[in-house]
Amino acid sequence: MKNNKLCIFICAVFLSVSILAVPALATNSGDFTVTNGVLTKYTGNEKNLVIPDNIGITSIGDYSFKQNNTLTSVTLPNGLISIGERAFADCEGLKSANIPDTVTSIGNYAFSDCHSLSSVILPDSITAMGDGVFHGTILSKPIIVNSGKILGYVPADYTEYVIPGTVTEIAGEAFGPFSQISSITIPQGVTSIGDGAFCICNWLTSVLIPKSVTQIGAGVFSRDSRLVSVNIPDGIKTIGDYTFTDCCSLASIVLPDSVTSIGEIAFSCCNLTSVSLSKNLISIGSNAFYGNARLMSLIIPKSVISIGEGAFAGQQNMMLYGEEGSYAQQYAKANNITFKSIIIAEPVQYTVTVNAKSESLWAYNIDGGVYFKLRDVALLLNGTDKQFEAFWAADSNQVGLSTGNAYSQVGCELNAPQKLQIDAAQTSTDSLYIDALPAAGSVYTANNNNYMTLSDLAATLKLASSLNKENHTAKLISAPESSAAELTGKVIDNIAPANAGSSHSLSGDGSVILSYSKGAASICAPLKLNTSGIYTKGMEESQTGFYISEAKTAIAYGGDGKAVDVLVSDDMGKTWNTYTVTGSSNMCGTKFISFDTVNNGWLTVNPGVALGTSYNYVFATHDGGKTWTQIGNPNYIYPRVTTGLGFVNNQIGFLCFRYDFADFEPAICWTQDGGLTWEKLRITLPEEFDDYNKTPLSPLFSGANGRFPIQLSKSDGNTSTIYLISSDYGKTWVYQEK
Repeated sequence: MKNNKLCIFICAVFLSVSILAVPALATNSGDFTVTNGVLTKYTGNEKNLVIPDNIGITSIGDYSFKQNNTLTSVTLPNGLISIGERAFADCEGLKSANIPDTVTSIGNYAFSDCHSLSSVILPDSITAMGDGVFHGTILSKPIIVNSGKILGYVPADYTEYVIPGTVTEIAGEAFGPFSQISSITIPQGVTSIGDGAFCICNWLTSVLIPKSVTQIGAGVFSRDSRLVSVNIPDGIKTIGDYTFTDCCSLASIVLPDSVTSIGEIAFSCCNLTSVSLSKNLISIGSNAFYGNARLMSLIIPKSVISIGEGAFAGQQNMMLYGEEGSYAQQYAKANNITFKSIIIAEPVQYTVTVNAKSESLWAYNIDGGVYFKLRDVALLLNGTDKQFEAFWAADSNQVGLSTGNAYSQVGCELNAPQKLQIDAAQTSTDSLYIDALPAAGSVYTANNNNYMTLSDLAATLKLASSLNKENHTAKLISAPESSAAELTGKVIDNIAPANAGSSHSLSGDGSVILSYSKGAASICAPLKLNTSGIYTKGMEESQTGFYISEAKTAIAYGGDGKAVDVLVSDDMGKTWNTYTVTGSSNMCGTKFISFDTVNNGWLTVNPGVALGTSYNYVFATHDGGKTWTQIGNPNYIYPRVTTGLGFVNNQIGFLCFRYDFADFEPAICWTQDGGLTWEKLRITLPEEFDDYNKTPLSPLFSGANGRFPIQLSKSDGNTSTIYLISSDYGKTWVYQEK
């Protein structure tokens, strides 16, 4: 439909004239001028006009009878197919019209402002009805055509109306402007609402639009001065021009995630104080929110790439929120609007099962991860052997979890977010401690609550967790036997690449050069590390984790102020993909990465070393490095500097640490349950090595056979390497003599 300017300032009319693609042949028959079947002019003065059937008229042309004040009745010819725009508009004396059953379409305002028109015979053949066809007439009953599908007109003196369930389309200006309607029921099944359908309906206070509606036209609710509430159903893609202009009682609006564009002047001069935008919004039209003096702030999703001129004009002290580097930030700077960087949080509902008992929880999608309220999880685990109390220590800015203690409710548990649209989250300024030990993982604050991923909590609480983003389900097992996932993918022989001499090096500009089989194949990876000599967190070669084999190549890097990234290739460096490790923000210290199959891999990260202490966090992937989930860690028994990582399979793995002056044996922790729990591995070496510092490096495996390198060093700086071997998947190790 055309965007008619139906409300005071919406005054421009767009004409749609259908021209048949045939040679022009004019036929003049008496008082009628017919061109190519279109009646374009009538020069007679008949009051009760019957248009002949035999002069070849198939269309009444636009404006052809406009302001004909002689007519009192008109009978249109058989064979007529369409009636053009404003064809009989402003015919003050016209009282009745007879339309034949050959007509299929009636154009915009065809009989508008015929103030005496009280009778119309309409056929059911009409399948298209324009805007305001009978606006300004005195027809006393609603007009519904096309087998009950199109509602074209409701008398202006109706104060309430229940639209029949057969209706699928509400034509433009079917009610407005200046209708006295105050109550309207729109049935499920209506799919579209035309331009200005409820324009200037000043008694209308609320409208419930059914989920079946997928299209609402321009100016639909424009100048509805008493409109307080209206819902926009999911499925609507566009909020058209002028849709809510001058709805001066409208204080809040929520746009579903289906909305991708907001038209010009769509919400101008409302009384908005709260607006929730779609996470998929792409464009905001010019003057879209002009004149909303009480709208002080607005969160702009990162999907927005276009904002029109004056979109937020007329608001003093307006503040826009959005992600750092977003288009919204650029727009705010260019238009002298205050901007504050935030992290976008998208509410999402999950069914979480704890030991076979399910509960519905609200969570947030933040930065690629799903974050749950700590207090919600505490309530779900209450009464299990992994229950914990949660508290906040304001004096030390600590969020504390005390395991084994019953949880005390505070009243906010299991509540839905204050608004179910995108919201602002912040990286928590509070430190997370579990049983007085610092805990890992990203913690975000939203709506004055702290949120973490289930995997981060599970890693420290020794739970087994799983999460399915597609069907919004999650599981926690409070007393699992193992956190190991199923072993999938081709098994990798990790000893062979080492024997073959697969390695890495850096070029002068920091480009990473990978070598396979002692240089038989060499490629340059799409990554540059720091070689400037000026320390750069997370981008030093010593802080980067390398895994190089012909079946899988992976490089873990970064972590300064953001999450760690993993660069992955499955074809010896011909193609690469970069994946982010959710929950690894600010882990810019030393990294180690390993794979035992092409799908199953492990990564250890840490934030760095302080006074010899380093809290290390282990992540696992079971899809080749695309997604990573934190598993358990040995921080509760050995928080030291890592020197290696290696897993035999999905159950048995090893984490290696720098030599310890207080412990003369190699410092190794190992897991036999997929990382759920860890313990110190005791290995006794021959006495001849007693005087050496012993640093274990990453163990390598080929099936049941393993090789564990131990670096020996003394204070003089000299080093050498000895090897331990295993033939039972790393369960026992013996020294391999040269």
